[in-house]
Amino acid sequence: TGHTGTVRNANFSPDGNTIVTASLDNTAKVWETKTGKLLFTLTGHTGTVRNANFSPDGNTIVTASLDNTAKVWETKTGKLLFTLTGHTGTVRNANFSPDGNT
Repeated sequence: TGHTGTVRNANFSPDGNTIVTASLDNTAKVWETKTGKLLFTLTGHTGTVRNANFSPDGNTIVTASLDNTAKVWETKTGKLLFTLTGHTGTVRNANFSPDGNT
């Protein structure tokens, strides 16, 4: 528990130790897999977060939102690294390239 809106998406980190959830409450949350403990909340989107995914190396997370942006976060601290802007409509999904460089 922890989100105040419906969870739209959940994904495991590559090492299986954490899970990221994306929610209608405009946040994503990162959880410890074994205990279910909330590690931190990714805040900054102004619309529903539809999707959240880990990079292949597990060091970053990308979130996609109805606020027409995607955001990239540092996995260990939840620090926002940058926002991808320019879409004129909803960003429903975002993912990393297989090598994690893009």
